[in-house]
Amino acid sequence: MKKNGSAHCKVTLKGKLLYPTEYLAAIEFQGKDVTLTIDRLQEDKLRSIDGDDEFKPVLYFVETKKKLIVCKTSLRVIGALIDPEADNWNGHRITLYPTTCLAYGETVDCIRVRPTAPPAKGSSSDPLTDDEKDAIRDDELPEGVAK
Repeated sequence: MKKNGSAHCKVTLKGKLLYPTEYLAAIEFQGKDVTLTIDRLQEDKLRSIDGDDEFKPVLYFVETKKKLIVCKTSLRVIGALIDPEADNWNGHRITLYPTTCLAYGETVDCIRVRPTAPPAKGSSSDPLTDDEKDAIRDDELPEGVAK
């Protein structure tokens, strides 16, 4: 049995989060890469670890209702892949993967963006059209991500 003394540990039962949230968690990826289509990036008001309210960049996706709080590293990767102007990201696909990183002095699970762009549906790297977005099904996603 693996022990994790971190206060950031996500507790699961049979591989499912006991307290799922509206945000993606690395454990929900089940060790797999997940390619998603960006619906939009916006700044949402979140509560910091210190209990203060602050605005953070959050990605919304076509395939899932779950959102991703985006760190500076991931913003830079996406900006280099697509465009430095985030308003131009809508409809583009990115591949996310679970890994670990150092945060608040602890090694924790996190989600990162692959530095190579996946091909858009159909073979072009152009953003998806509205019809293509409507045709996307989430049954190919890991169960926790698809909700």
